[in-house]
Amino acid sequence: MFDYSGNNKNVQAGLPPVATEPRIGKIRRICRKSTDAKLKASDHARAKGAERSDALTSDRADIRPPIAPPIPAGSPVRPLAGRRQAVLEREKMTDYFEIDFLGVETAKSGDAITLRYSIGGITRIHIVDGGYLGTSDQIIEHLKTYYGAPTFIDAVVLTHSDRDHANGLRKILETYDVGCLYMNRPWLYAEELLARFETYTSASALYRKLREVYAAVVELEDIALRRGIPISDAFQGAAIGSFMVMAPSRTRYLDLIVASQKTPEAAKAEGSARFSLLRNLVEAAKNFIAAAWGEERFPADGTSSENEMSLVQYLNFGGEPILLTGDAGREALTETIAYAPMVGLNLPGLKMVQVPHHGGRHNVSSEILDALLGPKFDSMPANTLFSAICSSAKEDKDHPRKVVKRAFLHRGAHFSETEGKPVHWSRGISRPGWTSIPQADYPTEMEE
Repeated sequence: MFDYSGNNKNVQAGLPPVATEPRIGKIRRICRKSTDAKLKASDHARAKGAERSDALTSDRADIRPPIAPPIPAGSPVRPLAGRRQAVLEREKMTDYFEIDFLGVETAKSGDAITLRYSIGGITRIHIVDGGYLGTSDQIIEHLKTYYGAPTFIDAVVLTHSDRDHANGLRKILETYDVGCLYMNRPWLYAEELLARFETYTSASALYRKLREVYAAVVELEDIALRRGIPISDAFQGAAIGSFMVMAPSRTRYLDLIVASQKTPEAAKAEGSARFSLLRNLVEAAKNFIAAAWGEERFPADGTSSENEMSLVQYLNFGGEPILLTGDAGREALTETIAYAPMVGLNLPGLKMVQVPHHGGRHNVSSEILDALLGPKFDSMPANTLFSAICSSAKEDKDHPRKVVKRAFLHRGAHFSETEGKPVHWSRGISRPGWTSIPQADYPTEMEE
């Protein structure tokens, strides 16, 4: 590994880095500590080991493009405003991992993730969810700029059927040669599930209805079949490149199809519609209350069946566990926690985790976060333990929820939000021209 502590003069000078003895403590920090002696120890951002977002621009007038200041490997970073980003510079290491949470910016939040990694000399590129229709051009441009303009994508992954995850993948499937499209398709199980639907006596009729209500997934299937792209389901225990699917299990997925608000049962649909309307009214009328450090209140009810269908993916990169959650809810996360010992994942101990469902408060609980991330600290820790990255639109004032952000910070997270800008996290590779993201402010209030 390389020394990103600032002692490597070749790195500071913009020259190729020289390998030194590993400095694990500094490499694994979320943001470098400032060396400015004039800053007081009580400064909140510095006390948490965070570096201000402008520390590598206005405070470093001696640096001129194209020479960029070093960024600690593994830090969440963003591109510097107004500067055309150079293609990333690969370091002389066999293995590396990089992931980008793109800024899906509409009135509502969405997910679009690109990632590239090399393990044992095998390099793969994955796209996990594609945001909305307009997000696809952003993904393509990002791949051109930072991933070497590939023509082949090893894996395209749809975590679940919501359009803020699915629609942007259409153009991706049309544009690139794709090794495999990973997604689960409810209609394939129509015959197996027929007996559980009281209003259906024909498997073919149920098949057609499920394709109708999951139209966003059908659209991706149609493109893949026309272009000869293999499609694979993705249940617990399946491999997607070097990633392992932790949830959903096949059994729970089938249960969720039946329980879904999209289920073609007239009586259930009527009740579900009333429930959805009531929840929307409650959410719109939410109030905030002041809360001391460590306080958390989550709603009793969970998230939708569609969100619970989300794929949860795990990768162990060099002993550092990475978890991608999509819109997973409490059931999916509980299933992930229970399955972890089967794949050698010792929880808590994650190094990077995607905040589920853009920071929705119906997706997590204090008990689940204790098991997944560890217990709460008595006060704000001086050093963060892991990165928590949240895909949330700047215009979406409902995400992330304050109580969710508080809960992650209670457990030692460095919390980053996309808010219209990409967030990059890596190991073994750096990206010139990007700057470290400061720690998120701690909300002093939460939803009532």
